[in-house]
Amino acid sequence: HKSSFLELGLVKAAFLWELVSLGYDVLISDLDVVWLSAGWERWMTYRVPHSPPLREAELIAMADVLVSTDELDEEYDAFGRYERWPHGAGWGRRTDLNTGVVLFRATNGSKAFLQ
Repeated sequence: HKSSFLELGLVKAAFLWELVSLGYDVLISDLDVVWLSAGWERWMTYRVPHSPPLREAELIAMADVLVSTDELDEEYDAFGRYERWPHGAGWGRRTDLNTGVVLFRATNGSKAFLQ
């Protein structure tokens, strides 16, 4: 039912807001997502002092909220800039968001997003 799904989404957002407000970074993923290794921090965070983010993930590691997309394109994403030459937007911009994997950092930006 549509209203039940919306209500569940609102409860989920409120719960996430509470966790982020308590200072927790929250990584959520769908049940069909498989994490094969524990190295995800090197792509998403500066919080591990002895292991800074990989060079190609430096901008990702500063975002308040990370959301997966349904677009992967190594050839164009390797350009390391927002616009893909010659075909338009890169880095997942202007693509469908997919909430299969979402990271909320304990920041004011994340709290604003969740509100």
